[in-house]
Amino acid sequence: MATFVLVPGAWLGSWAWEDTARALRERGHTALQLTLAGLAKHANQGGPETDLDTHIADINGFVERNDLRDVTLVAHSYAAAPVTGAAGRLSHQ
Repeated sequence: MATFVLVPGAWLGSWAWEDTARALRERGHTALQLTLAGLAKHANQGGPETDLDTHIADINGFVERNDLRDVTLVAHSYAAAPVTGAAGRLSHQ
């Protein structure tokens, strides 16, 4: 089975992936949802300095903290940018 990290776009939180995560889990996959800094429930973690690099670091940190291997990053809308950056950095580890 596969492991998915689901990353929502701007103005969304991990809740946006609830139905998708449930469907993946029902099929035996691991589905983990992530809210980026400055968005939704993590709005207090952001500020004027929050940028693309912050969000790339959010994703990389999440993968590392959860000791994930062979993970599939899934992005919605804006999240395609930080997911692409994170994938590039993770592939060099």
